[in-house]
Amino acid sequence: MQKLLVIFGIVFLIAGCGAGSTSPNSIISIAIESGSVCTGMVNGGGSCSIVITYNTNGAYNPTLGYTPSPLPPGITQNGTFEGSINACQTNINTSSISSCTVNFTYSSYYTPSTDTNIAFTLGDTTSNTVYLQGN
Repeated sequence: MQKLLVIFGIVFLIAGCGAGSTSPNSIISIAIESGSVCTGMVNGGGSCSIVITYNTNGAYNPTLGYTPSPLPPGITQNGTFEGSINACQTNINTSSISSCTVNFTYSSYYTPSTDTNIAFTLGDTTSNTVYLQGN
């Protein structure tokens, strides 16, 4: 009987060790930087700055992304947006709890105009959204 209880205890202990062992999700939130122009953007005028605040919660180098993807060309076509994303990714890889800023200059030569809600992702976690509009 004691052997049976010991075996039962070992099986219970082994099974219990796997329970709840999932890694925590990263935390990410975004906000338009005070004074930044992210609505009513015009071609070549002003820049939009979005502050990303994050906590990787121990995840190893989680990837920073955005949605929707692809974004309207007015946001991405001149490369300033992607450059800022890359700089933030470097920041995330070196500091697990911090913030970084995605800056871009609006440059739309296409129609329709930009009208989108953007969110950022960090690993499997998605931030809140902010509204971007340009003409």
